[in-house]
Amino acid sequence: MGKSINFTKAAINEISPENKRVIVNDTSNRFLKLIVQPSGLKSFYYVRRLKGITEKHKLGDFPHLSVSLAREEANKMSLQIALGHNPMQEIKTNKKICTINDLFEIYLIEHAINKVDEGRQDKSLFEKYASKKFKRKTINDVTKDDIRAILREVRKTKVLSNRVLALLSKLFNFAIDIDMLDSNPCNGINKYPETPRKRHLSKEELPKLLKALDEETNQTWKDFFYLLLWTGARKNEIQKMKWNSILLDESRW
Repeated sequence: MGKSINFTKAAINEISPENKRVIVNDTSNRFLKLIVQPSGLKSFYYVRRLKGITEKHKLGDFPHLSVSLAREEANKMSLQIALGHNPMQEIKTNKKICTINDLFEIYLIEHAINKVDEGRQDKSLFEKYASKKFKRKTINDVTKDDIRAILREVRKTKVLSNRVLALLSKLFNFAIDIDMLDSNPCNGINKYPETPRKRHLSKEELPKLLKALDEETNQTWKDFFYLLLWTGARKNEIQKMKWNSILLDESRW
């Protein structure tokens, strides 16, 4: 059944993820639930038993969907049911005609909204290797053979083939998470083995790099590359640095 609390922004922010999925009930609306994934993702769901079957519909992710709007959406669904309609069944019917391209647009809006770089990379991969291949095929019609056919076209570049497979698998897992699919057609398709590449600057190359950095006129880029070089941090970690995390007196980040 899960625990019950009065949904507020502060109360939801205080809920910590656990090593398994957690369901939290809203004391103000018995059909409104918050599902907290181990990853920390928090999503509002409308859950109700109709004609002996438990129906579940995702309303949106917190905090992009506020508590007040989640309650408003839940109340709208309850009103439709009171009038004799089953909005969740209608939603399922509409989902059956959702195409792969439609799904990807939803994915970009809901999943990659705060991951600009990742969203841009995903969009580039999808449009180049998957969008035209799927055409108007609905998500329920995609088979393992469809996935394999796409991968065969890029298999000469094994790393790229693996990236395309990872993107498609992530896309279909997203569809499962929002109750649009029951299974992932990418499951069971193995990636190509990759040989990790490691390369270090030679004794001749390092002085040339430092000289180039010293001569760089753009101070922002200069600082950025020096931080990469001296801290060994990843690019995205440097990009997310905040002043309140830097202790200048202690020369520590």
